[in-house]
Amino acid sequence: MKLTPDARMEEHPFLLCAEWTNANHSLLVVRDYDLFFVSDPSPGNFHRITKTGIPGVVSNGAPDWLYEEEILGDNKAFWVSPDNRRVLFASFNDSMVGELKFTWYGTNTHSTYPSIRSLSRLCHASLLTLPRCLPLRDSCGTCHLVETLCLFIAFQAGTNNPLVTLHVADIQNVHNSVKIYNLKPPMDLTQSTDYYFCDVTWVSGNEVSIVWLNREQNVSMISLCKSPAWYCQMTQKMDFENEGWVDVSEAPVFNPDGSAYLTLFPIRDGHAGYFRHIISYHIGKKAFQPLTQGLFSVNQILAWDSERNKVYSAYTERYMGTPNATGNSKSYEDADLTKRASGFKDKMLFLVHGSADDNVHIQQTMLFVKSMADEGVPFRQLVGTVLHKGGTKFPSILYSPSVFLRAQRVTLYVRIIHMRLLLSEVIPEESLYKPCTYHKIVFSPDLRYFVNECLGPGIPTVKLYETRFQNGTVHQIPKYLMTLQNNSKLHEKLSKLALPQIKSFPVQISGGYYAQVRLYYPPRLREDEITRYPLVLQVYGGPGSQLVTDRWKIDWNTYLAGNRDYIVAQIDGRGSSGQGYKLLHQVYKKLGVVEVSDQLEVTDYLREALHVVDARRIAVWGWSYGGFVSAMLLSSPSQDVFHCAIAVAPVTSWKLYDSAYTERYMGTPNATGNSKSYEDADLTKRASGFKDKMLFLVHGSADDNVHIQQTMLFVKSMADEGVPFRQLVRSR
Repeated sequence: MKLTPDARMEEHPFLLCAEWTNANHSLLVVRDYDLFFVSDPSPGNFHRITKTGIPGVVSNGAPDWLYEEEILGDNKAFWVSPDNRRVLFASFNDSMVGELKFTWYGTNTHSTYPSIRSLSRLCHASLLTLPRCLPLRDSCGTCHLVETLCLFIAFQAGTNNPLVTLHVADIQNVHNSVKIYNLKPPMDLTQSTDYYFCDVTWVSGNEVSIVWLNREQNVSMISLCKSPAWYCQMTQKMDFENEGWVDVSEAPVFNPDGSAYLTLFPIRDGHAGYFRHIISYHIGKKAFQPLTQGLFSVNQILAWDSERNKVYSAYTERYMGTPNATGNSKSYEDADLTKRASGFKDKMLFLVHGSADDNVHIQQTMLFVKSMADEGVPFRQLVGTVLHKGGTKFPSILYSPSVFLRAQRVTLYVRIIHMRLLLSEVIPEESLYKPCTYHKIVFSPDLRYFVNECLGPGIPTVKLYETRFQNGTVHQIPKYLMTLQNNSKLHEKLSKLALPQIKSFPVQISGGYYAQVRLYYPPRLREDEITRYPLVLQVYGGPGSQLVTDRWKIDWNTYLAGNRDYIVAQIDGRGSSGQGYKLLHQVYKKLGVVEVSDQLEVTDYLREALHVVDARRIAVWGWSYGGFVSAMLLSSPSQDVFHCAIAVAPVTSWKLYDSAYTERYMGTPNATGNSKSYEDADLTKRASGFKDKMLFLVHGSADDNVHIQQTMLFVKSMADEGVPFRQLVRSR
C-alpha cells in the first residue's frame, strides 16, 4: 500500500489505524473504515477483509467516538489470534444515532457567511488535528467537498447507541475469498435491550474470550467463544444490581493451556465493604478462589508466571483515617497483621526489613515476628545491615544497595499472599529523587525482566530488574540491573528552582468517610507566620477519579503556588477511587450531591483550621466534570466559602452528555429511570444561585467531548435570570 502523496489521486486513502501482527512482517490496516490485511511488504499483497465501510455510518476495525472514548480507550477494534490465522474485529453501525449540528465559520476571510453543518456519525481523535475533505450535501441535495475537522455523533443519555457486531475473519488464505464468521453474544446478555463489549483476548487460535456489559453497566460477563460455531458462553458474571456500577473490565489473563484465568473481582472485607482483588477462575470446575484480600484495591494484573505460580500486580493502598474510638479503629484492628498470625500456617512468608529504616520502623516487623512465634508459625526473615562508609553522606544497605525497604505499590503474590516483595532504594531526603510509590511496570515476554517506570513522587526514573536467573531460579527479591533513564538534566534544572511545599493528609467527612487532601504551599510559606494566602481549589470529582496521587508533575498548580504565592488544594472525597467500592458508589445515581458537599465541607475545614489561609479569598476551578462541580459549588445555597469560580467546558445538563458515561453513573433520564436526579444536577435550573457571585465560563467551540451546547444553554438561563458572568469561547 502506497503511503506517500500521489498527485494523480484526487484524495489520498485515509488510514485510521494500523498494527503489526504476531508474525512481525504483516499488517492489519483500517483504511476508509474498512479492514485490510497486508500479508507482505511487497506489492500486490494488500487484501480487503471487509467491504461494508461507509464514511460517517459504518466502520470496521476502528471504533466510533463512544467506544474509543468510554469503552475501549483505543483507536483500534481488531485482535489477531496468536497463530496469525484469524482476526476478530468489531463493526460499528451508527445509522440510527442522532446528529450534532453547529456553526461552521469557514477557514479564511473569504468565507463571507457562516453555515450550519450537520456533522454526524463517526468521529476519531486523529481527525481532530487532520482536516479532511468529505462529501456533504446542502439543503438542495447538491454534493460538495468541504474541509471539516471532525464528524460528530450525538451519543446522548437515553438515546440510540451504535449497533455493534463482532466477527472472526480467516486470514490464512487471503488470496482466495476471506471467510468471515459472526460471533453470537451470550444468551443472558441478548435478553437485555442493549449491551457493550469491553475487551477481547485470544485464548488460543480457536478460542477467544470477550468481556461484555449490559447497557445499564451494573452487570458484566466474561465469555468464551469457540470455533467453528463461535457461540459465546458465559463463564463468570458480576452483578452490582442497584448498588452501583461495575468496572469496564479488561480481558482476563489466561494460563498457557487455557484451563484457568485471572481477573479482577469485588471481594468483601467485613464492614469496610468491597475491594477490587485478583481471583483465579478454573473453567472446568466452574470455581474461583481469591488470590488477594485486604483493605486495598488491585489496579492491574501485570503478569502471571503460571509455571512458577507467581502473579505480579499493581495496587493502591487505602488510607485508614485515625485509629481512635471516634475514628476508624475497627479497620485498624482488621488490618493488624499481628492479629492474623494463625492465617499464615502452611504458607511461605519471607519478611525483609532494614534495621535502621526510619520510615517503617523495624518495631513493625518485630511485633509481627513475636505474634508468629506465639502461634508457632514458621517463616523466613532477613534484617538488612546498614553500612555507612566514611566520606559518604548517606548510608546503604549492605546486602543489597538497591533495596530501601519502604512499603511499595508493587507486590508479588504467590498463591494467597504467600510473599510480598518491596522495591525501592536509599535516596537522600532533600533530593528531588524520592523513594518510588507510583509505578508503571512493563514485563518482557518471558517475564524474566521488567522495566520499572517510577513516576513519582520524585522526578521520574526508569530502571531494569531481573526476576530470575537464566537457569530459572527465582530471585527472592527482584534484582536491580541498571538505570535506563534518571532525567539528570531535568533534576539539574529543577534543583535551581523554588518549588511548592506539598502536604497530604486525610480529613474526616460526613458519613464516617475520609477525604484525601493535598495542599501546595508557596515555597516561602512558614506555618508560624501571620501572613495569609489566597486559596485555590482545583476540583474534578468525577466517579472513579483521583487527584491526590503520588505521580510527579509540574502543572498549573506548581505555577500558582510557586510563582503567584497561592495555596492550592486538591480533595478526593466520596466517589473517588482507591478506597474501595463502598466510598466509590456513594455517588451512584446522584451526581452533583455528595462529591460536591465533600469539597465544600473540607474547604470550609481548611479555612477554619489553617490560619495561613485568607478566608476572604477562596476560589475554585475545574475542567469538564470539574467545571460542573465548580459551578455547583459556587451556586450551593447558603455557602459562603467560595467567592468566585472558573468552569472550563462544564457539563451543565447530563441529558446532553454521552450515554455510556452518564448512564453508568446516573441511569437513564426517562420517566421510568432516574429523571429526578438529572433535574437536580441540571445547572441551567440553578442560574439564580449565581447572583452576586463571580463566574468565568470557558469553552471550545468544537469540543467533541463536552459539546459547546452545554455552555450555551447555561448562558441562556443565566441571561434569562439577569445574572452577570464572564465568558471565553476558544476556537477549537
